[in-house]
Amino acid sequence: MKTAIVFHDDFRKYALGSDHPFTGERYKHLPEVFGHKDLSARKSEITFMRPKPADEACIEAVHGEQYLGFIRGINETGGMITLDTPIPPGLYDIARLFAGANILAGRLIAENMVRRVVVPGLGAHHAGYDFGGGFCMINDIAVMIEYLRKYYPVQKIMAIDYDAHCGDGTQDIYYDCPDVLCVDLHQDPMTLFPGKGFAYQIGVDAGQGHTINLPMPPGASDEDFMRAFQEVILPVAMDFAPDLIVANGGLDAHVDDPLSQLRLSINGFQQMMRSIADLSQKVCDSRLILILGGGYNPKVVPAAWTAMISAMLGGPKSNVTASTAPPAFDPAIGRQVGEMVQEVKRIQRPYWPCLCAPA
Repeated sequence: MKTAIVFHDDFRKYALGSDHPFTGERYKHLPEVFGHKDLSARKSEITFMRPKPADEACIEAVHGEQYLGFIRGINETGGMITLDTPIPPGLYDIARLFAGANILAGRLIAENMVRRVVVPGLGAHHAGYDFGGGFCMINDIAVMIEYLRKYYPVQKIMAIDYDAHCGDGTQDIYYDCPDVLCVDLHQDPMTLFPGKGFAYQIGVDAGQGHTINLPMPPGASDEDFMRAFQEVILPVAMDFAPDLIVANGGLDAHVDDPLSQLRLSINGFQQMMRSIADLSQKVCDSRLILILGGGYNPKVVPAAWTAMISAMLGGPKSNVTASTAPPAFDPAIGRQVGEMVQEVKRIQRPYWPCLCAPA
């Protein structure tokens, strides 16, 4: 069964200003990505799909009326959500297009047309029920999840967020929901925006234990991320048994990215994606959506996107590289990661017995 790529040329119009780190420039690398030998040799396994903007009702299923009134207003004139998130006129229309792309991705899987979908898109995980910021306006991830839960028998969804910044908006929307499991690998919020995503933030009411934060210390590298994945994410996913996995995040955890102090390599991104793809095969018949964020170092984007899509397709280890060799494992950082993982297990154990220490 083919893998779908959902893309629209207007994606590049989600740009917050010529002097802002979030621009549409990342999309100029797509010909290089799909021209790479790792992907061009497998073009028969890929189909491209063009999305339409999400209906307003789909957006209203996720965000509050007052907040939507505000952002629709500044969509006409331009304005600002927060100091880091200026809104040029018309940006809301492009955000709706990203939400529509994710809805199409979900529909393709729910209707058994494909098993895996890549959206080289936004993943606006900082947009919550009644707030935006962090370059995000509407939460296109949650829009897709709510669409699937309403119209298809897709009830249990696991959202794996590997961005350097905690997906606080997605967590806000599902903080009391037991059917959407939000697992988030990110840099320690004591050291990075948005200042949320601590291990003790686990959800409320029926949603307790269905938000799992894995705050990585600055300097964490490939081995550290894989330890957190193997010791926490994998066993919890096996117990939760989702109908679908949604993976999203930017490339800002890369060692060369200017907006974080994490040290993932291209190999690390590929290994993580391969692990997520293997996990989807075990727990949900390979049903997997990958929402590819861009990161803020343009030299990293084509190599990382190529490596991650190749891993999702199940291909051999990619030979793409970026400007910096993979960082060496730091034992001191590794000890901090080990302590964090044990703390997360202790906190989450009442909800996930699979995290109990072996006898």
